[in-house]
Amino acid sequence: MNGYRAFADAGASTVAMIATGDMLADGNAARRLARAGLGSVSLPIYSASAESHEQIVRQPGAFERLRSAIDGARGAGLDVFLHT
Repeated sequence: MNGYRAFADAGASTVAMIATGDMLADGNAARRLARAGLGSVSLPIYSASAESHEQIVRQPGAFERLRSAIDGARGAGLDVFLHT
């Protein structure tokens, strides 16, 4: 995570990461990443329907973990982008 801080300290206007919801679902990781200089995260969403999203990713509970990741990232002060 020190790499994020180095980029931010070097003057990068935004340090961003593409991640899965699983990585940020508990909120602690988002706070650590924000402290390390990360400014935003992009998370994949494949449907507005939990059932369809989970069928596509083949992981039961993935939609709720994504929602938790969004909440955790926002709570840590990160900008959140969703991509398909």
